[in-house]
Amino acid sequence: MQNEELRRTQLELETARDRYSDLYDFAPVGFLTLDSTGTVLEANLTASHLLGTKRSFIIGSRLDRFFSPSDQILFRQHFQRTLATKTKQILELNPIRQDHSALMIRLESLLETDREAIGEPIVQIAVMDLSKRELAEREKLKQTAWFGGVLDTAMDAVITVDEQRRIVLFNKAAEGIFRCASSVVMGKTIDQFIPAPLRKAHQDHIQRFKQAGETTRSMGALGTLFALRADGEEFPIEASISQFETGGKKLMTVILRDITERRLAEEALQESQRRISTLMKNLPGMAYRCGNDRDWTLEFVSEGAFALTGYKPEDLLRNHKISWGRQVIHPDDRDRVWKNTQAALKKKQPYHYTYRINAAEGTLKWVWEQGLPIYSPDGKVVALEGFITDITTQKQSEEALQASQERLDLAVFGARLGIWDWNIQTGEVLFNERWAKMLGFAKHEIEPTVEVWRQMIHPEDRAMVMKLLEAHLDRHTPFYQTEYRLRTKSGKWKWVLDTGKVVDRDSKGAPLRMSGVHQDIHDRKDMEQALMKERNFINAVLETAGALVIVLDRQGRVVRFNRACEQVTGLAHQDVVGRNIGALGIFNSRELPQVKKVFRKLVAGHSPVQGENRWMDKDKTERLIAWSNSVLKNDKGEVEHIIGTGVDITDRKNIERALRESQERFQAFMDHTPTVAFLRDRSGKYVYVNQPFEKIFGRSQAECLGKTDEQLFPHDIAQMFKEIGSHTVMKGGVWESEETTLDSQGKRRHWVLLGFPVHRDQKDLLIGGIGLDITPRIEAEQAVREREQDLRRFQGNLQALGKRLVNAQEEERRRISRELHDDMNQRLAVLALTIQTTQRSMAETDPNFAALARLYDEVSNISDDIRRLAYQLHPSVLDDLGLKIALQSFVQEFIQWAHVPATFRTQDVPESIPQDIAACLYRLTQESLRNVARHAQASQVVIELTGTQDGLRLSIADDGQGFDVEMVRNHKPGLGLVGMRERVSYVNGTLTIDSRKGQGTNISVWVPLTRESS
Repeated sequence: MQNEELRRTQLELETARDRYSDLYDFAPVGFLTLDSTGTVLEANLTASHLLGTKRSFIIGSRLDRFFSPSDQILFRQHFQRTLATKTKQILELNPIRQDHSALMIRLESLLETDREAIGEPIVQIAVMDLSKRELAEREKLKQTAWFGGVLDTAMDAVITVDEQRRIVLFNKAAEGIFRCASSVVMGKTIDQFIPAPLRKAHQDHIQRFKQAGETTRSMGALGTLFALRADGEEFPIEASISQFETGGKKLMTVILRDITERRLAEEALQESQRRISTLMKNLPGMAYRCGNDRDWTLEFVSEGAFALTGYKPEDLLRNHKISWGRQVIHPDDRDRVWKNTQAALKKKQPYHYTYRINAAEGTLKWVWEQGLPIYSPDGKVVALEGFITDITTQKQSEEALQASQERLDLAVFGARLGIWDWNIQTGEVLFNERWAKMLGFAKHEIEPTVEVWRQMIHPEDRAMVMKLLEAHLDRHTPFYQTEYRLRTKSGKWKWVLDTGKVVDRDSKGAPLRMSGVHQDIHDRKDMEQALMKERNFINAVLETAGALVIVLDRQGRVVRFNRACEQVTGLAHQDVVGRNIGALGIFNSRELPQVKKVFRKLVAGHSPVQGENRWMDKDKTERLIAWSNSVLKNDKGEVEHIIGTGVDITDRKNIERALRESQERFQAFMDHTPTVAFLRDRSGKYVYVNQPFEKIFGRSQAECLGKTDEQLFPHDIAQMFKEIGSHTVMKGGVWESEETTLDSQGKRRHWVLLGFPVHRDQKDLLIGGIGLDITPRIEAEQAVREREQDLRRFQGNLQALGKRLVNAQEEERRRISRELHDDMNQRLAVLALTIQTTQRSMAETDPNFAALARLYDEVSNISDDIRRLAYQLHPSVLDDLGLKIALQSFVQEFIQWAHVPATFRTQDVPESIPQDIAACLYRLTQESLRNVARHAQASQVVIELTGTQDGLRLSIADDGQGFDVEMVRNHKPGLGLVGMRERVSYVNGTLTIDSRKGQGTNISVWVPLTRESS
C-alpha cells in the first residue's frame, strides 16, 4: 500500500515537473540563470528565441558574447552592479541574433541572496521584448523617474493621498522627517501622522478645501500645525496642500516642512531678549546708543535713565524734550567730553571718563561713562554704544579724603627717587627736588598741593589712581602702589611707579598723613607698550580673522580659542581654556582616533602637519575643516604649544560637489542629445566635442581637441563649421542657418546649424555650435513631395497640416467617445444586468450576495466614469444639436463644478456651422473657462456668441484678477495660449486677448464663415 502511494506521489511529482518545465520554457518572458562569472547555467526557450540563438549554444557560454562590443561593456557593468548591490538592476540593449534582425530587449537581473549565503552566488535574469508601445512606456517611466528623482532630492516632505486619504506618494524627505520607510506607509491613511486631537479639524479642513474648488492652499488657517512621527513624537510643521486630477482620480498633495529647529531658535531668541531686558532694568546706571553729534542724540536708553537723571527715557530719546549734550552734561565739561570722545574715535579705541551732569531735580551728579563706536561696513562711525553710572558718592569720598594728608620720611635719602609727603588734613604735599626734576620742573615751579598733583595725572589714569588711593586710605590694602602717567613741563607724559603708605591715623582710624616715592619707569613702559601693541595686534588678527585658530599645550589642554572657533562651536573662550580638546564634544567618535594620532605626531616635533577633520557646530551639524598645524618650541627645543589654523571648507566642498554634479548632468545631456555640439577658441581650435560629434564624424574627442577644422575634416565640412564661427563673431549673438555637405560616400547631408558666443570672461571668447543632421527629414520631405504632388498644392503651409491634425484629433476623440459610449458602456450595462439577475437568484444570507452588490456598484461607477470620459472626449450634443446648444450645456456644467456665476448669450447665430469651426469655438470656450476657474478668481463670466454678415464672433469676459498681456507676450507663453491661437489660425480666424491686472480678462475670437474656412 505504501509503495503504491509512493509511486502515485512520484507520478504526480513528475507530472508537476513537466508542467513547470512547459511553463518555464513557454513563458512570455525569457529566463536565464548565471553564475558569478556571467556563464549561463539555465535558459528557457523564450530566452533562446529573444537572443536569436539555440539554447544548447547559450548554456555554458558567457552571456556577454551575444551582445555588440559596446553593449558588452554595459552588460558587464550591469552584472557587477547586480552582484555588488544585491538589488534588481535593469538594462536595455540589442542582442546579436543569428538572423541579423534588430530587436530591443530588457534585462532585469537579481542576485539570489539565499544561494550567496552558502558560497554560490547565482544571478537570475528576466529577458523581455520591448515593443514600440513598451518603448513609449519606457520613455514615460524615464520622465516619471526624473520626477521621482526631483521629489527624492527635495528638502521638504511631499506626500500624495487619494480621495480616501490613503498615501500613494511618500518621498525620501518624508521618510526622514517621519522616521519611517515609504514601503511601510504606502496605501495607509495619512491620519497616522496627525495627532489624534487634530484629526477631526484636519479632515474638516480637507473637506472645505475640496468643496472650494481651489487648486492649492496653505494650511496655516488651522493655527499652529503639528504632525506625528512614526515613533509617536509630535513636532511643529509648515504645510501647504494642493489637489489635482489624473487618470480619472482625484489626488491631493501635501508639502510640509519640519520647523522644530526654527521654533527652538525663536524661543531661544525670546529668552535672550527677556534676559537682556531684565539686565537692562536692573543695571545700576543707564545703557545707551547715540549719534556722534554735539547733542549726543540718543537712539536708545535703558530704564535706568530715570534713576540716574530724573528724566523719563522717552523725554531723552531723539532730544524729544531734553538734549543730553546741551542740557544734561555740565557746561564746563561739554567740550572736554566731546574732545576726549573724538580723540578715542580717531584712534578707534573705546572711551571712558568722568564728568558732571545736571539732574532733573536740579542736583549736580558725577558720572562715569564708558563706550565704544559702532562702524558701518565702509568704516564710518554710525553710532556710539555705552554705559553711564553714578559715581557721586565716590567723588564725595575722594574729596573728603583729600582734606587729610601725612608726611612720610623716605628711608633712603638721595636714592634718585621722588619723595612726597601728604598732609591729608590740609591737602599740602611736600616733595623733594628729585620728584620735581623727574618731571622737568624746578621744585619752586610746582604748587605743593594734592590738587595740582591730581591734575597732572593723565585723564585716562586719574580714576584708577584715585580708586587705588581710596582703597588704601580705607584700609582695604596694606599699602598703595600703582603705575600711571604724569604731565611733564614740556607737556609730554611720563610713566611713574608710585608707592606709598598711611603713616598716621587718628583715634578713630581716619588717615592723617601719608608718604611715598615716585620711580621713573618711562623706558620700561615704552617697551611694555610696544610689546602690548604687538600682542594686541596679534590678538586682533586672531579674533577678526576668518580662520579658526586653536592653541594647545603638551597635554592637549586649550590655551587659545579664537572667535572663529567660538562662532563655529558655540563654546566661549573662557569655557574651554584649560580643558582637554577631546572633552569639548566637538569631535564625533570616528574623528577622535585620527585627531589623537596627529596630536602625538606634533608633540613629537613633526611639523607642519596638514589635514582635514570634522567639527560639530553649535547646531550639532558636522563642518569640514582644513587644518595646518605647527608647533612652538622653547629654548631647549622642546615642544610647548601646538598651534592649529583651520578654514571651514564645508560650503566650498558643497559648492564643488554641486558644480561637479552640474557638470556631470551637462555632460550626460550633451552626450545623449541627437545633435552634434562643440566649443572652439578664437583661433578655431576645438576645446570640447560631445559623443554624437565623435560618432557622426568618426573622430574621438582626443583627436579633435587642440585642432582646427582644416586639420580634421574635408573642405566642405571644414568650411561649414568655420562659417559658424565667423558669422557668430560678426553678429555678436546667435547665428542660425541650414547647410549642405557631402559625406565620405559622396552623399549629400543636410544640416541645421546654430552658432553662439560663450564668454568665459571679458577677454576670453569661445564659439559654441550645435548641428542637427536633418538629412533623413529632408529626404523624407522630398519623398513626400515627389509622391504627393497633388496634395502639396493644397498644403501651402504648416497651418493646413495643423488644421488636419486638429480635425483628426477631433475625429479620433469622436470615434473613441462613440466606442466608449456605444460599445464599452453597453457591455458594462449588460454586465450590471447580469450581476443583478444573479444576485436576485441568491438569498441575502448567501456569502456572495454582498460581494455581488459591491461588484454591481463598482461596475455602475465605472460606467459613469466611462460616460463622463466619453463626454469629455467629444460632447455628442455638438454633433446632434449644434454649437449654440453645446456651449449652453457646457456653460451650465461650468457653473456647477467651478461655482462661478456665468451668463451665455447668443445673437444671429446661423443654424448650420461647419464642423471644424464649431469644434474650434467649443474647445476655445472649454480652455478659457478652465483658465477662469484655475487662475482668474472671478465672480462673474459672460460668454457671447454672435453671428455677423461674414462670420462668427465669440467673446468670453470675466471680472477676475487679470494678468499682464505684455509680460506674457515678451516671455514664453503657456501651452494653453499657444494651443488657442493655433486652433483659431486653422480656421483662418483671429484671437484677441485684452487683460490688465485687477481688471479682468476679455478673450475675443472672430472666425469667417466662408468656403475657405470650412
